[in-house]
Amino acid sequence: MSEATGAGPTDSALALDPARLVELLVGDGTIAASEATDCRRLVAALRAHFHHELLAVKERVRHAWEQLEGQDGHAVAASDDQRVLARDLQGTLRRLLQRANFTPLPVEELAEAMRRNAAFGLRIELDLADFEELSAWRRAEVSVPHVEKRWFGLSSRRTTLLRLDRFCLYARFKGAARFADSRRLDGKIGARPGGITLRLYRDVPKHDVEALFPGVRVRMRPFDQALLGVPAAAGALQMLNLKLVASVYAVGLAILVFLGVRKDEPEVTARALTECAGLAVLVTFLFRQWARFLGRKNLLHRQLAEHLQTCTMDSGVGVLLHLLDEAELQETTETLLGYALLRRAQPAGAIDANALDRQVERWLADRLGRRVDFEEEDAVAKLLRLGLATRAGGGTLTAVAPAAAIAALEARWRQLFHGR
Repeated sequence: MSEATGAGPTDSALALDPARLVELLVGDGTIAASEATDCRRLVAALRAHFHHELLAVKERVRHAWEQLEGQDGHAVAASDDQRVLARDLQGTLRRLLQRANFTPLPVEELAEAMRRNAAFGLRIELDLADFEELSAWRRAEVSVPHVEKRWFGLSSRRTTLLRLDRFCLYARFKGAARFADSRRLDGKIGARPGGITLRLYRDVPKHDVEALFPGVRVRMRPFDQALLGVPAAAGALQMLNLKLVASVYAVGLAILVFLGVRKDEPEVTARALTECAGLAVLVTFLFRQWARFLGRKNLLHRQLAEHLQTCTMDSGVGVLLHLLDEAELQETTETLLGYALLRRAQPAGAIDANALDRQVERWLADRLGRRVDFEEEDAVAKLLRLGLATRAGGGTLTAVAPAAAIAALEARWRQLFHGR
């Protein structure tokens, strides 16, 4: 399933367990009560089939990640063999994400996110030239209520915030040549020459996705800079207006005389001492502003860390294993929906793929309130491949009975394990 066009948020996948889906289909009469037990058995058989189908992929991606991950737990593609392995892994990742109903993040969305300040008050900088490969995928958009605070919390307004149900990113940094100048790494969180980052997030604000990428720099907003810089600048101007140079010179000579370096005795007036005391106060104030600047910077980094911790679902090989489970569920759900709606149409005669597409989308909108663009060709291909449906010469489709569908899957199992 992929995103449909039109107003309002659209799901690219169904966050619905296949067993729960069977109960909904039985409850509204889409699946006849006499066939309910067989359909529950069919769901279990479908999940087992797709699980076995993805088992070889699971072992391959686990082995590939182990070859890339070092003793420190960070994956790096430093050698030519590792770079080839990383490219193969990214290809497998793309196919997995497609089966789990993720869609690539458009470049325009990333550019829009980089133009905005983060919803939690950060200014994020991301240098795309640091990456050898950078890919991101997202799933459904969901509108959620949001209270935006303004004027130091004195006022607020209610609005809506777009969140991404799932967000996956893959990043591979350029090699050591790109970061030969150590300043290119200064302040960039998670940036490592040749490093590979694979992460899966949930409930991500759509316009804050750039904060999730590795290699970002956290900057203060102009308001924060003004809050710290204006008082410091005002203090510096005050120092200039006091004309402290002569007084500082006199006090400096007095110190040299006290130490025995100079013999002449300068005249140190009470005014000079007062002005030098003011200078000491100013220096103390400037040091305090600098300490506040460092404290503010640490606070921003902590806010980013808390945001990442809240959104993170998995990282590294765990992302691949999680996506395998998602792909299994999505494949089962799509096949079951196509089969059930095709089976319901049988009394009125066989239908083609386009009619099935319309019926599935209408059922999802009516029963679940979700707008989904059902990929009928992919669903029909699975139904035909697994023996759950047949296609006539005119392109019309006919679903077999649930008992016959289970028998077809059992025959595939025997062929897989016994070669017959």
